[in-house]
Amino acid sequence: MTSRYQDTIDKARFGEQVESALRQGFATTPHQSPPENRAYVDRIRVHVVRAVYAIWNLEGHEADLGAIYNRVRDSLPQDPQFRKEWVLPSSTSPTLPISGAGQGYC
Repeated sequence: MTSRYQDTIDKARFGEQVESALRQGFATTPHQSPPENRAYVDRIRVHVVRAVYAIWNLEGHEADLGAIYNRVRDSLPQDPQFRKEWVLPSSTSPTLPISGAGQGYC
């Protein structure tokens, strides 16, 4: 499918989501699958676990997602195993929450 057609489908789905949210009074976030690249996900997971433990050990409180994200964002570029062609996850990326490692320890 060409990107023009995919854009049209995405816009239609977005319109349906907005209409449904207005009717129901709330919106559900559509499911996003994690990236397929297992090495990428595993590398991020390592940094998430380190961030959770660092926040707990240095600050003495549970880690929230924002604090975890900030630590991961700052530490990934310095990791020699994080490939240059990989993109840093955004704070809204499904990559960060999939790191259940962080969620289990918070």
